[in-house]
Amino acid sequence: LNINANNELDKKNFSLALEIITESFNLDPLRKDTISLKDKINSDGNEFFFQTFLKEAYSLTDSSDIPNARIAFENAKKLFPNRQEISTARSYISKKSIEIDLKNLKNKLSTSLKNENWSTAKSTLLSMIKINPLDDDSINLLSRVEKLENLEKEISTIIKQPERLSSKNIRDNLSRS
Repeated sequence: LNINANNELDKKNFSLALEIITESFNLDPLRKDTISLKDKINSDGNEFFFQTFLKEAYSLTDSSDIPNARIAFENAKKLFPNRQEISTARSYISKKSIEIDLKNLKNKLSTSLKNENWSTAKSTLLSMIKINPLDDDSINLLSRVEKLENLEKEISTIIKQPERLSSKNIRDNLSRS
């Protein structure tokens, strides 16, 4: 059984190798070579899956699939939570996620500005500033958008009540004529 388990380990068929070695272990739990082979299968399997999950996380991140990249990352983290590769991958995924979020927000902002949808532009800019509070361009644009939004509200009020533009004297003179 140990030879079969070792053969499966060489083929990187970790689940079958573990199944075989567990059977061998159950037959003779004191046999040292069985114990060490079982430990090696577990160790090699964990390392293999850790590397596989990390590669998958990076690949998914590069293809902008952040939700699935985070799942692959969490799977790797469960295996070896304190490894240096975990903090590196976390930083990479986080950075790419922010880049993707900002790109999507910029596209939404562009559409909002073209359509003169000032409230959407304002909320989009606020989201962008929340992500990057030091972005002077977004801060300045937010100020301009807020002015345009207020101006639009004033114009809308005037259009709905045009009598507010004329003085009482003019209206009185018109009504006498």
